[in-house]
Amino acid sequence: MDRKLRSSISRSPEEFLSLAVNLRTKPEKSTLRTLIFSLTSSSACVASLPAALFAAIQRSIDAFGDRPSQETGEQPLDMDPPTPSPPTAKRLRRSSRSRSRSRTSAYSNSSESENPLHSLQICASIIRFCVSHPNRIFSLDDLLPCVQALHDHLVLFEADSALQVTIASLCEEWWKLGLPGKETLISQSLPFLLATSLCAGRKSAVRRVYLLRDAFTLFDFLDDSIEDLKILLLRCVITPIYLRTEEGKKFLSFLFGLNVQLVKEVLAMIRSQIPFGRKSVLESLSEVVFWGWKAVEGQAKDEVENGFLQALIEAAVHASSKTFASSIRRLLGGFISQRMMVGVEKLLFRLSEPILFRSLQAANSNVRQNALILLVELFPLEDPDATKEVKDNLLNRQFFLMEKLLFDDCPDVRASAVEGVCRVLCLYWEIIPPSITTKMLTKLFDDLSHDVCSNVRLSVLNGILYLLTNAQSHEVLKVLLPKLGNALQDPVLSVRVAACDLLLAIRDASSIQFCKVIGVEMLFHHLANDHALVAEKITRLLIPSYFPLQVPTEEACSKCLELIKRSPCAGEKFCEYAFSQGLCPESLLELVRFFCASALSSKATDSGDRERLIIAASKICISLSGDPSLKKAIRKVFLGRKFKDFLKAAVTPRARTYVLNIATLFSPPDVVEALKYCVSLVMEVADVSENSERQDEVRVAHQLIFSCGLFDEMFGALVDQLQQLVPANLFNSVLNTTESYATHTKGKKVKLSRKVPFNWNSVKVRPPSESHQIAEVPVLASSAAWQIKDLLASKHTRVAILVSPLLDLACSVLKIISQVAIERYLHSKLLEISCVEAYMALTLHMALEDKNTTGTHKHNKNEDCDSDSTLTSLGEVSNMPALLFHGAGISHALSHLLACLEKAFVDWQDSGSSCPSSRKKKKRGKISCKIRKRKPLADVSNLEEGAGTDPVLSNDRSLSNIAKLGTAIIRFIVDATALNLVLNVHEKCLQFVSAYLHFLNSLLWRHSGLNKQLKDDYRKEVLLYIRSSFTYAAKLLNLLLLNSSNLVLPKASSVAGELLDLIATTEVKLSSSYAAQLVNLIKGWLPDLVLALVSEYYELAEVQNEKVPNMVPNGSQNFRVWLEVVAKLELKEHFEGEHDEDALHRVDIAGSEDACTFKKLISLLVVLLKNGDAKVLEAFIIIIMSSLRTVLDRKEYGLALGYIYFLCVKLDNCEDVVRGEHRLMLSSIKKSYNQIENELENLSPSLSADQKLQRVKAYLESICVSSIV
Repeated sequence: MDRKLRSSISRSPEEFLSLAVNLRTKPEKSTLRTLIFSLTSSSACVASLPAALFAAIQRSIDAFGDRPSQETGEQPLDMDPPTPSPPTAKRLRRSSRSRSRSRTSAYSNSSESENPLHSLQICASIIRFCVSHPNRIFSLDDLLPCVQALHDHLVLFEADSALQVTIASLCEEWWKLGLPGKETLISQSLPFLLATSLCAGRKSAVRRVYLLRDAFTLFDFLDDSIEDLKILLLRCVITPIYLRTEEGKKFLSFLFGLNVQLVKEVLAMIRSQIPFGRKSVLESLSEVVFWGWKAVEGQAKDEVENGFLQALIEAAVHASSKTFASSIRRLLGGFISQRMMVGVEKLLFRLSEPILFRSLQAANSNVRQNALILLVELFPLEDPDATKEVKDNLLNRQFFLMEKLLFDDCPDVRASAVEGVCRVLCLYWEIIPPSITTKMLTKLFDDLSHDVCSNVRLSVLNGILYLLTNAQSHEVLKVLLPKLGNALQDPVLSVRVAACDLLLAIRDASSIQFCKVIGVEMLFHHLANDHALVAEKITRLLIPSYFPLQVPTEEACSKCLELIKRSPCAGEKFCEYAFSQGLCPESLLELVRFFCASALSSKATDSGDRERLIIAASKICISLSGDPSLKKAIRKVFLGRKFKDFLKAAVTPRARTYVLNIATLFSPPDVVEALKYCVSLVMEVADVSENSERQDEVRVAHQLIFSCGLFDEMFGALVDQLQQLVPANLFNSVLNTTESYATHTKGKKVKLSRKVPFNWNSVKVRPPSESHQIAEVPVLASSAAWQIKDLLASKHTRVAILVSPLLDLACSVLKIISQVAIERYLHSKLLEISCVEAYMALTLHMALEDKNTTGTHKHNKNEDCDSDSTLTSLGEVSNMPALLFHGAGISHALSHLLACLEKAFVDWQDSGSSCPSSRKKKKRGKISCKIRKRKPLADVSNLEEGAGTDPVLSNDRSLSNIAKLGTAIIRFIVDATALNLVLNVHEKCLQFVSAYLHFLNSLLWRHSGLNKQLKDDYRKEVLLYIRSSFTYAAKLLNLLLLNSSNLVLPKASSVAGELLDLIATTEVKLSSSYAAQLVNLIKGWLPDLVLALVSEYYELAEVQNEKVPNMVPNGSQNFRVWLEVVAKLELKEHFEGEHDEDALHRVDIAGSEDACTFKKLISLLVVLLKNGDAKVLEAFIIIIMSSLRTVLDRKEYGLALGYIYFLCVKLDNCEDVVRGEHRLMLSSIKKSYNQIENELENLSPSLSADQKLQRVKAYLESICVSSIV
């Protein structure tokens, strides 16, 4: 092919072109370049080749225009020719092969005419080679028509992008070389290159457009045909590749000089990027605008200054948000950063001075803050052409305004002023008069460092930190910095962290000592007790002092030991954070060896010092454990008997906890000794439930035992310990239960791989002595139960428990021990609630695991027991299959616990009765699970104050135990409900919650001296449990309403009423602060409380039943406290408004004087009722009417008047509801009206009572005349 091309170019250009179009590969095309460059001026084809090229281009363009369309179904012209048939197996003769080659050549010639785009590609390449010939032997005038033909049809060749690129490159090269006729080659090629740069996203494409920028001046931007090009140019403004490259930004700046209208559109496009533009984008755009402004003159420059920049400054001052204002200032940053250039400072002064000084004193705090920040960035704002006197006056004016804003009413403005003043002082320290500097700093240190707003205090510290970067300020700050000594005691964490950052900066400034700013003792205190962020920074601050790297390692370790002795807690924290704050691992390992040697040496006679050294070494090891490569090095520290001796040296639970942590993390060689200790600890520990240090130690022991593969043995030992503590009369029932369901757990055990050879039974465990067995049994049971509950809290150990074959036995044993604990120790100081909590936690996880495994609950016939179902006695309950706890276990567990609690409470009440014979007649068989058939927990409300001895309140421990147990059960109900595990026992749960809340209400109401009657510790416990129970009860209502298909929830109305009673009683009998805590807890669930309150009556309103139930049973002991307080509050407000002292005296409103918190809650409730569903408001009105009839029966006409006032004044839109079709409510109102008329007829002579009833009657008539006529 190469030989043919060389011979053809000398014979005929047409033959040369016909052969060239058959070139496909790059090496073949490179042959063309070599061949063209080899031509000389004397070659014959030099003069004829351009004409041949032009003719070939015209033929190809004509052929491309006449190509068959794809819509007709014909083959497209740019498709490759069909693949020739495979060769025959027989080798052809030479003559046959020759004929075959001739046929192929003929086919190629025909394919050339059928693929004009490829022909154009070859022609364009040949023209480019001709243009770039080293000796310029070709006539450019002859080649120009060829290039023009290709350029004019560039848009039509979109089917072949390579051809378009070749033609555009040819036109680009023609322009760069400045060849004749270059102006005719840009109308198509330049938009193509511009569009390519937008789509490709390459720097090289942007650079090509930038180099052709002068060609854009030839376009007429006033012509309508230029719109497409303008759109491409405007897209460049928001294209990231143009904003990231220097050539791109220069090109965008160049656009400002093309046309004034284009400048306006470019500025509008830039302005549209402000709200959501990133920082880098806005900064790049600011450079574009600045250099564009520098490059233009006349109208375009005026448009940038007075149209764009002026609007930006105004928007920066009046921006509604800080983010928006900051984005605008970034766009102005291009001018602010170049203010030293000629004309820039004068421009900024002319545009901003009229706005800034006026806005700094505006009424709007946002405007003042924005203007202040802009002033700081423009400082010093001055006219370069003004006189020195004018400049000084203007500068003093700026200082005056900044000083004034330091004490602005708005905290955000003060914070911005502090940061601005510090920035100005730092940047212009040398030129600001010392008097002004001293005045500003004095205000910062004396006043603003103690500002009531934490943001202002934080700004002071950050500002001083920034000011320290100027070394000339250190001499002045050295005197003032001690005034910030209390910054580390700030209640806000961010301020304390900033104070630590300031101390680190002071330490790096050699001229100031940080210990003179904040004392070392205070640093030790915060290192030991403050947040981790503060402790880490203090550790970094103290490393050069207490572990210097410039001294020998032994000396550095001694200094660290001095720190531990001086402040043990601070030393422990120092060791804990030393690795994360930059100390090398090798130095820390040496420190561990030093501490171990010191702790095990005979000189360390003080057990306290030994404990501190052990804890410090352990914390260093734990911190190093984050790097897996260091574990091997740490193991070497404890080779031989060192770990065993180290464990023996730890004599306190806290020290042993950290030593066992090392064993858990690194598995030292003497782990067997640690395991022996862990086994004895797990089996003998007795004071774990209320000892936090012992709890941490036991948890670490659990982790070590689990990591060694001995979890099954540990869990079996705990279950066995609990089983041994079961009373003798119940022991056989547990065995029967386990044996009956042994087949259920067969094959279920998942044995963990044992990593350490260890025999669990080799450790001797001390059994409880017979003389102390009665006292130790509850404690040991509580310890084992607490451990099971804690194991359930960890994911890995929880999975191991749930697959254990002892799971059912553990559940049965915990159930019986919980029952024994409730019935025998409810009113004793020996009660430990851990057994009950462990039983509930295990049941909950079993049910949840069953639900996750099967997807649905396994329904059981015992699952559908309602509130009337009964549970058997103690022996019969224990025989209940443990298998039932899978799926339906939550329902049975709840029934079991409630029955046990009720039985224990009833038995205790009977024991306090004065009639012994009555107790002997009690049946000891089945106990009803229905709480409403018996007195709810304790019917203390029927006892008058001072009338006899109340057994419920006979001792403080009983109250605390009941409150603790009730709170735990309510929490269990809430957890199970949240996980959708409670099946068909919602009514029973609500019934218990209502009864328990009623007990708490009775306790507070009948014994207002709770603060005096209970010891201080018990009082705090009871009040804490009251608040927790209140929260759980409200959450339960929320969950049930969310999961309920309608608003009807049996017993929910009673729970809601008890919650409102609890708030009212707490405020009346205790204090408003306690009530405010309850109100804050209930605010988020107030809509749920309202819906639950009216749920019973909402159902009646739905069915429009004529029967109207009473809100509560008749009788003063069961009357709702919150309703009575509402009535009394309304009476008090009404009569105080009328200034009728006699009427106020005649109406008893005692108990409502201090109910301001409850009054606010009722106001929120009223807002919800008035803006909510009319049916809910109707149901609430029915509640008021029912309470009205109750107080009429009790002859309390003042309260009746209070209800009417509340209905007519607070619920002022109730007339609209009454006029609707609500038969149930109208029936209730009519019934109340008839009762008032009967009372008036039978009323004994009493002017006051008659006036009250007449008022009530008149208000009812004003509400609804038609319904009562």
